[in-house]
Amino acid sequence: TDSEVLSGPASVTFSEGSNVAEYIISVGDVTIGSTETASVAFDENSVSPSGKSSFDLTVKVDYTWENAGTCVMYSDWAGTKATVAIQKAAEYNGNLYRLNSPYYYLEPSYCPNPGYHIQFYLDDNYEPLDLPRFQNIGETSSNGGYWTFYYNAAASYCSFTREGTMFTINGAWAYGPVDGSYSLAYYATEIFDWVEGCPSK
Repeated sequence: TDSEVLSGPASVTFSEGSNVAEYIISVGDVTIGSTETASVAFDENSVSPSGKSSFDLTVKVDYTWENAGTCVMYSDWAGTKATVAIQKAAEYNGNLYRLNSPYYYLEPSYCPNPGYHIQFYLDDNYEPLDLPRFQNIGETSSNGGYWTFYYNAAASYCSFTREGTMFTINGAWAYGPVDGSYSLAYYATEIFDWVEGCPSK
């Protein structure tokens, strides 16, 4: 790990005859909203060719998400619309919101579990500002990994705009990570009408 928050011993040894060894990772103070990662792996000379040789750990202290209203989301990806809750991160110094589990409501047959959100940032005037670069939407890709909403403000095909209560996000669909990287597949247009609780300009 490159994290200054996570730490653990350089190695552990299996007792003779045992197939279990305890590896303890100590977790320090994790900043709210940040994500810390670590990997644990067998020595390459001791790996069973039929077994999993490594494990990736992610530790995150999430924000307190407070109700900020509801929207009607129109998804080009799903080809459907649904009412979706919008929440705001209480501890964030600015305006960080999220569409709460949108694809669980838009197409539950492909996204059977809630908990995969689309976050977005608004500026001090509540105008569209930015989105995180990669956001897992909770749908498995047949190409490997998960379908991910990709947004890069510097890319010509990406934009985040507002007209009244109507917000339009243009980005791309990617799948991954496969071999540590993502593959862009399709352009994306997702629209939501913030019908309840929309902050004024």
